[in-house]
Amino acid sequence: MKRVLAITALILMISSVAMAASSATPEDMAEAGFEHLLKGEFVKMADAWFDDFDPKQMSEEKSELAKRQYVAQMPMAGKCSRYELLDRKEYGKSVVKLKYIAFTERTPLFFTFIYFKPDQDWLAATIRFNDKVSSLDD
Repeated sequence: MKRVLAITALILMISSVAMAASSATPEDMAEAGFEHLLKGEFVKMADAWFDDFDPKQMSEEKSELAKRQYVAQMPMAGKCSRYELLDRKEYGKSVVKLKYIAFTERTPLFFTFIYFKPDQDWLAATIRFNDKVSSLDD
């Protein structure tokens, strides 16, 4: 009986962890990458952001290429000291656009994330960044 209870408790813990992971908000998903950026963990940053893409939308090959590009470009801006959410815009109930600024040693970086929710979970549709203030008006 104790064994059955222990197994049941383990199954409940695993399923609640899975449910918590799948209920991540777009902000949670974007900020997971920024937390790695703050630590200089560029590979983990890219994994956090690009693993959120719908595999039907971005092939594994394209995802790996994008990750390598981000990992190569981020160190050029220098150490990141902080980031801020600048804008959140909803398009209906299933599309969200987030704009962030990351403060680095050499320049501020402006990030735009677009997430969509086809069913239960949010997926990344677009992630882009640059150092142009004008990108805030996009």
